Amino acid sequence: MKLRHYTPSDRDQVLGLHQELQAYEWPLRPLRSRSPTLSEDYFQREYDHIMADEDCDWMFLVAEDAGTLVGYVFCEVGGELLDEPREQVQVLDIMVTESARGEGAGRKLMNEVQRFAAERGITRITLDVLSSNEGAIAFYKALGFEVAVLSMEKVQST
Repeated sequence: MKLRHYTPSDRDQVLGLHQELQAYEWPLRPLRSRSPTLSEDYFQREYDHIMADEDCDWMFLVAEDAGTLVGYVFCEVGGELLDEPREQVQVLDIMVTESARGEGAGRKLMNEVQRFAAERGITRITLDVLSSNEGAIAFYKALGFEVAVLSMEKVQST
C-alpha cells in the first residue's frame, strides 16, 4: 500500500469510496441524504471548490494497493476566530474502504496530515466525526484526538 497525491484520473475511484462511506453512515445518521448524486455534488461543492481557489492551502492524498484506491484524506488549512491558535488544519474527509481497515492505511493518511500541519507550523488538527461512529472515534482517540466541541441538533416536525 502506498500513498500518493490525488490526480483527476482518481476521481471515479474516490467517488466510489465516498459512496461507500455514505452507505456506511446512513444507519448512523438517518438524516443523511440518499441522493444518488450526493457524492458527486459533495465533491464539486467541497473538493473542486477548494482545489480551484488559489488562496486555499490543501492536501488530497490517496492510499493505493495494487492499482486500486483503498482510502483517501482531504484536508485544508483554515482558521477559527474564537480559538487560539487560530490557524488549524481541518480534515474534511478521511475514508478507508472496509476491506482495508486495520491494515495501517488510515494511520498513514493521518500521519501525512500531521506532517502537512507541522510543515506549516500549525499545531492544531481538527475533524468531525458522527457521534455514533464508535470505530472512527476510537481510531482518532488512539491518535491523540480529544472531543473539543459537541454539536447538538433537534429535528422538529413541520
